[in-house]
Amino acid sequence: MTALILEDDTDCAQLLSRIVTEEGYAPVVCARAADAINAFDAHKPELLLLDIGLPGAQDGYYALRRLRARHEALKDGLQRIFLMVSARDNYGDIEAAVDFGADGYITKPFTKTEVQLKIREIKMRRE
Repeated sequence: MTALILEDDTDCAQLLSRIVTEEGYAPVVCARAADAINAFDAHKPELLLLDIGLPGAQDGYYALRRLRARHEALKDGLQRIFLMVSARDNYGDIEAAVDFGADGYITKPFTKTEVQLKIREIKMRRE
């Protein structure tokens, strides 16, 4: 299983990589939305963790919309998990993430347990 992590902060990306590795995923880390879209096409990840605030014109919402559309176009039967991980904690951002197709939203700073439980919660809801 593969996890795509879209995160421009190196420390946060490393922490998320360790967490998803413990959950049985092989992490693929990207710092830019365009790189994440290419990585999705190459790796077909089952789990996607996306930051909102990214360098450049394309933010995490842009990536979420494009990645969700690619997921739906694949029709491969996988129930991918799309999680937003962001320091933005206002309801407008959370609502936008859900409207664009996120399955969950985790605010920074977060704990290892919080991320693990959110992944497990979404998996359990789908079973």
